[in-house]
Amino acid sequence: QGCALVTGGYQRWCCKPCPGPGCPVNTPGGPTNTPPPPTNTPGGPTNTPTPTSAPLRSLDITVNILRAPRANLNTADNSCSTTASSTIYNEQTWVSLYYPSNIIKESKPTDNGVASFNILGVTANEEFKIVVSPADTSYSCICPNGCNYALTIPPIGTNSISRNVYLYNYADAWLQIFGGNVFAGSIFKSIVPNITCTTPTCLAGAFVPLPSKDSLTSGFPFLTAITLNSSTINTHKDADQYLANIHLNSQRGSAQSPDGFVLGFVPQSLSYQYFEQLAANAASINDVDEINLNTWRSDDLMSSPTNFFRVTGSQTIDQSNNVSVANGESVVIFVTGNLTIKDNAGGGNKVTSVSRKTSINSGGFLAFFVQGDIIIDKSVGEPLDLNNYLNITAVNFNNAHLEGIFFSNQNIEIEGGNTYPNRKFIGAGTFIGKSGISLGRKVDDGTPATEPNKILNTVQALENFLYRPDLLINWPEELKSSIINWQEVAPRSFN
Repeated sequence: QGCALVTGGYQRWCCKPCPGPGCPVNTPGGPTNTPPPPTNTPGGPTNTPTPTSAPLRSLDITVNILRAPRANLNTADNSCSTTASSTIYNEQTWVSLYYPSNIIKESKPTDNGVASFNILGVTANEEFKIVVSPADTSYSCICPNGCNYALTIPPIGTNSISRNVYLYNYADAWLQIFGGNVFAGSIFKSIVPNITCTTPTCLAGAFVPLPSKDSLTSGFPFLTAITLNSSTINTHKDADQYLANIHLNSQRGSAQSPDGFVLGFVPQSLSYQYFEQLAANAASINDVDEINLNTWRSDDLMSSPTNFFRVTGSQTIDQSNNVSVANGESVVIFVTGNLTIKDNAGGGNKVTSVSRKTSINSGGFLAFFVQGDIIIDKSVGEPLDLNNYLNITAVNFNNAHLEGIFFSNQNIEIEGGNTYPNRKFIGAGTFIGKSGISLGRKVDDGTPATEPNKILNTVQALENFLYRPDLLINWPEELKSSIINWQEVAPRSFN
């Protein structure tokens, strides 16, 4: 109720009901009185504030899971840039929806990379959250906020929203064979990221043709009679998954799967002693104190068609040992201990080299027969570029770090080291470890600090081997022997 002061000969107060609750009556020329806000009396009506937005009946939410070979987060504005593949991620990745943000609404696996939800009774401007859980640990969400996405309910009139979630490929290190085969007693493992490994810089196969020889069939692995994909042997993933491919698509026949193994391989029992005895029977072996081809040339020790040398104890070689075999030279080196090979010139350099046979050159030959281990030091190989993961060193003969035949009576170990990423190794020739071959190159140590380095694995193998068939052609006669197998086919009759 409002009152006004009226003057007209005498003063009086005139009061009358206001037009509405809490609304004063303003008399022209008179003061305006603002009453205090109304007080709700127990049992009386309660004033309800006017809502700022009306609720939506429902909201459709679609989450698309996309592969990305790389994605970058700009922390300044929390934006994401990516070169995402248009192919939808086809693993059964789980997507969880929280609405309100701390209460789970629904979780479901994606169907061919898509998860669809419908929320009833949502309110504009409220927040909800999407949490993505990749089914395969070789992938991870990295932008804009890892695998957690906070979204806002849109205003009335927008009844559906879509969110793309990008998964960065975290492939593990793998190996690649160019033009050759692999003979293994138990395990061969090289899981190729065939979505991100693409031409021309990367060939999506564990076995691929030699450089510039695309018309030639690539090699394949020979294994002893084992059960593939058993609990102790993991050779590959299913052919229709993104990490697979023993051979390139163009290298498969109509009856050949991408996982074409040859089983039942039985290795021959050749040894260091076997080859050393062959050399001793057919030629003289020069006993030397150290390995240095320039010294041997100056001492006139390399005049024979094939020159055999033996050094006692463990040895370490690098560029200073001048292990470079020229056209027409043939060198065989026996080491009674271990052989360690290093790069003393900053990495990415040739440590051993052999002239290749061509239509006009006879080429050369180099072989190391080592009674102990062959250790390829972490310094041998090409440094990788973290600032540009597509800066890839081509795998070819010119870029090979080691060339020749490397035979260990024990193990061949390619060391990685604890500086990440390790270097990319390229070997040309034949590498044999009777007891095993250890491939230790990695780009990360499994910690969050180095895990982003795994982008380097998506476009190139860390250990690469090129077959040199010309070394087989130039194999020394002294190291050849005929194998005769006598078998009785009838009583008192032999063939």
